[in-house]
Amino acid sequence: MSIDYHIARIRELIEEAGEADERVSEGLAVAPVIMSLASLILYVIGFAALGFARRRPLGAALTFLSTMILSALIGLAAAGLGIYVVYKLIRRRNRHFVRARRLCENVAAALGGEGEAGYQIRRVLEEMEELGERDAVVWAVLSWIIPFLGLYVFHFLNEDFRRHEALEARFYGAVSQLTGRELRFDRVIPSRSTVLYIVLTIITVGIFAVYWLYTLARDPNLHFAQHRRVEMELLRILEERRGPAT
Repeated sequence: MSIDYHIARIRELIEEAGEADERVSEGLAVAPVIMSLASLILYVIGFAALGFARRRPLGAALTFLSTMILSALIGLAAAGLGIYVVYKLIRRRNRHFVRARRLCENVAAALGGEGEAGYQIRRVLEEMEELGERDAVVWAVLSWIIPFLGLYVFHFLNEDFRRHEALEARFYGAVSQLTGRELRFDRVIPSRSTVLYIVLTIITVGIFAVYWLYTLARDPNLHFAQHRRVEMELLRILEERRGPAT
């Protein structure tokens, strides 16, 4: 296929970023954990009220009943919202990875390329294929049915994006060699220790999970901002290499 076809396809994929690279609010991401902690606090308050049962039995009973009901309602809402948040995080991972891989495939086809840079591009495309799709619905539901499985979901959301970003940095480095034009792709997703984060979550009785979920929303948001900058520069370079459209 001609370079015009691949440039047109690249332009389409860049336009798809608005939907595929979905920005997830950090506030929305942390809300389920905060609500769960509030539910737990109400639960404790309800049982603490029973300590006054001898002096004020009716008041203690009403306090216990009302806090238990409120705790249960908030807990159910937290579970529902939590499933939704995890679903959104995994879905945008899948959509972004597919879009980015297709973009890189079309860039590779438009440039061709031999030598070390061409080899690096082919290797990156092969490794991108290994970051396959994860079932957003299944993982979202299971992560709240089996709490410790949720920690694994947190792990792969960070690790998959970190690995994906490293591959893209290699890809754009190779593209820079082929075109003779620098495409700076800054890595914004740090390597985070899953073991350390799990320990801190346990020690703080779940409070640290607020920060963990915050990073799972924020890091990809920053990554997508890098994409917007680099992709427009990439498109401009390819159009210049092609010359005037015929």
